Amino acid sequence: MQQSNRTAQDVCADAGTTLRLHVREMDRALAFQREVLGAETITSDSRSACMRFGAARWTLVTDAGSELPVLRELVGLVVRRGAGAEIVLEGLDPDRAEAAARTAGFGVLSAARDTVGGAREAHLVDHDGYVWVARRRA
Repeated sequence: MQQSNRTAQDVCADAGTTLRLHVREMDRALAFQREVLGAETITSDSRSACMRFGAARWTLVTDAGSELPVLRELVGLVVRRGAGAEIVLEGLDPDRAEAAARTAGFGVLSAARDTVGGAREAHLVDHDGYVWVARRRA
């Protein structure tokens, strides 16, 4: 997919502030991103991928793809990545995302439900333990 020697991280950085999520297996991570979140792959290779949903962009980086040895060691010690953080994708249909997660065998932390503030949300968990919130305002 890549057209030049720019990495997926470089492409995602063009959007300004971005998340860099370390994943164990790129294929499994991409399956969740595409099938459950409906995210678009802007560019990818075996070590990293730049993803997009609406205006949001983030980078997936394999553990082996990290250029910082101490970070590779650190993520190798972590049992559940992203603990305490929620990655919210505004505009993602929570009912559809929940159904896709269940069908594909991914985790559902909380089923689609209406919130006090008038939105509808589902909390989904990928194979690396990141919590993704499919959220749509009423």
